[in-house]
Amino acid sequence: MVSGRPRFSLSHTLRHCPLRLALVVPFVVQITAAVTITGWLSMRHGEQAINNVASQLRGSVSHHIEQKLQSFLATPPLVNHLNADAMQLGQIDPNDPEDLFQHFLQQSHQFPTVDSVFFGHVQWGICGP
Repeated sequence: MVSGRPRFSLSHTLRHCPLRLALVVPFVVQITAAVTITGWLSMRHGEQAINNVASQLRGSVSHHIEQKLQSFLATPPLVNHLNADAMQLGQIDPNDPEDLFQHFLQQSHQFPTVDSVFFGHVQWGICGP
């Protein structure tokens, strides 16, 4: 005769389950879930913090490079402008190569980012330290 109840029901399995197993398994599952979620959240927040610091470092380095580059590129036109003004005011003689050499040598010491300063003359060519 076939009964209407299934042979392996959950209530039947739980009735024959040891009490120790019934108490331990839920706690192990809860602890495992809590540790897993905590680890995942910690890793996620750590990754966000590292990305934030890396972004700040990139911004700082980019800003520093930009400042150095602007300073480096602004100096040569300034030297050219100073030399043109000095020639117009008669402070240096473009026809005296020794005077130009001394003036350019002094400027190369005053402006460390400028390696050399030269002046091209039609008669005697290029003059500079």
